[in-house]
Amino acid sequence: FQNTLLEMKDEIDCLVTVCAQSFASEWMWSIMDWLPCKKVLYMHGMRSPHLNIKKISGIKKFLKELLLVPWWRLYFKRNWKYIIKYDSVVHLFKNDTSYNYFVEKGYINNGVINNSCDDVFFDRKKTYTISEKYGIKGEYFICVANYDSNKNQIAAYKAFVK
Repeated sequence: FQNTLLEMKDEIDCLVTVCAQSFASEWMWSIMDWLPCKKVLYMHGMRSPHLNIKKISGIKKFLKELLLVPWWRLYFKRNWKYIIKYDSVVHLFKNDTSYNYFVEKGYINNGVINNSCDDVFFDRKKTYTISEKYGIKGEYFICVANYDSNKNQIAAYKAFVK
């Protein structure tokens, strides 16, 4: 991977890596200075560097968070020297944990590409409903998100069922 990037470095205008904690990002870090192109980190959120007791339900989740929060805090602290070398970092929305973390750390080249729930992403000229298109009978529930406890889809589903 590194050899390929170095061999192609004069042909690359912009290099986008997705999530700091991905193999592509980490493998690139040690050669970043040798790549003359613009480098963009596209974050998909991140685990909060702070333990949030209010979001934890149950002892199992508490123990998991007790281990993971310090681990990821250390991960980003240890690798911040590489992360700040990106020309820009893109986040999913302004209230995202990654956006808040980068702002808190003083990183100024933050961009936001809002989730695809914005009206601009929907075809206004369609002549069918979602129910018709997918053959859904009765009420339905759409949740545009990754399945993750931070998204609180269980509470959203329970509210829908009520």
